[in-house]
Amino acid sequence: MRRHPFTILSALFTVLSALSLLLCVAAVVLWVRSYAVSRFVQRSHWRIVEEPGAATTHERYLSASSGRGSLQVGVFVNRTRRSSSGDEAEQGGRPRLARSRAEMEEDRRRNSQYYGDGVVRWRDEESRPAQSPVAPGVKTFLGFAHQFSSQRDGQQVSRALTVPWPAVVGCLAVLPAWWVVKLARARRRKRRERERRCPSCGYDLRATPGRCPECGTVPTRKEP
Repeated sequence: MRRHPFTILSALFTVLSALSLLLCVAAVVLWVRSYAVSRFVQRSHWRIVEEPGAATTHERYLSASSGRGSLQVGVFVNRTRRSSSGDEAEQGGRPRLARSRAEMEEDRRRNSQYYGDGVVRWRDEESRPAQSPVAPGVKTFLGFAHQFSSQRDGQQVSRALTVPWPAVVGCLAVLPAWWVVKLARARRRKRRERERRCPSCGYDLRATPGRCPECGTVPTRKEP
């Protein structure tokens, strides 16, 4: 039996609204908690690409931090190159700061929670008292901020976006609020139909069941 497309869309809308509601509740909890404790979560990954006479280190960090009613997400990408002799390789006549494989292995040994054989590592830290993730001196507008920096001719790039938690909560609350409004309207319409009133304006249709004299709505009649 083929289902009506509107029925499928309605079910999908309900599922998305429920998921958005759960995320909204979680965002409210994190928003309130951000005034008591700061949290920093980072996903790091690095790998070394061997080349003839040199090696290139690729590092990528994805982070999210929360504090004082703000949420900041950022990405940091660093690419460095070093010659096999241990001297810094040059590109465009400028030396590149880099770490050799031995240095990367030493960093991994000392900080095993950040590095590990080129695989993904997670870092999760909390601190008290809570502090804003926005760096001092960065201009903000209504709690929003954007930071970008590029060094060494684009070999080291960082970008961060800060949004206030109320904005996150508001965006996540749109679908649940819309679902509640649709549910309330559907229930009101059914109640008015049972009471033989106009489903649009509520006018009594017992004397004029074919059309509402107030707003002109023609009520739908269910076939027996």
